[in-house]
Amino acid sequence: MIIVTGASRGIGREIALCFGSTGNRVVVNYLSAEDEARKVVDEIAHRGGEAFSFCADIRKKDDVTAMVDETIRQWGTVDVLVNNAGLSRDNLLLRMSEKDWDDVLAVNLTGPFYC
Repeated sequence: MIIVTGASRGIGREIALCFGSTGNRVVVNYLSAEDEARKVVDEIAHRGGEAFSFCADIRKKDDVTAMVDETIRQWGTVDVLVNNAGLSRDNLLLRMSEKDWDDVLAVNLTGPFYC
């Protein structure tokens, strides 16, 4: 039972598909790309794995708790966590807004801590 954060696209998508294609059960975590997450779940099923998608903002402890609780409810355990979700606000530090700074830290540091 594997949770992959940020699994609806990019590297997270490929990680989820790789695990799913070897018959693993995968939670496809996403924040805003619901359609893409569903496609990943469908592709995992097509490749012989089992998956479900879960919308959770990893910056929020309650969202992470709900995702883990649902995984345990469905599959009994979490065996692997891939903290893939990440955020980049490419800008010079002098030009970065405080909100952008807070968002980057929340997704890249607080999120994995909650997970």
